[in-house]
Amino acid sequence: MVAEAAAAATLTFDTDADRMSPSLSREQLVDRIRRVNPTATPSRLEGFTVDALRLYLDHLAVTLTPRAAGAGWLRPGDTPAIMTREPRD
Repeated sequence: MVAEAAAAATLTFDTDADRMSPSLSREQLVDRIRRVNPTATPSRLEGFTVDALRLYLDHLAVTLTPRAAGAGWLRPGDTPAIMTREPRD
């Protein structure tokens, strides 16, 4: 498990454009998310929209960059700080 976390921490995206391209399919987004967060199962991610997956991927990418002045991720104003999801029946 420690080796997996270390591998995820060193993951880099090909380019910012590749990471955030609107042309990425749902499957590509899920694949990139799972490379960073292997605990995110496909069944868990299927409940999110493509836009939500893009936003999550962007957030994960920021967590992989070193902290520095001006670095960070801004939560969109329309997103509450704390959220829960109810499983579908």
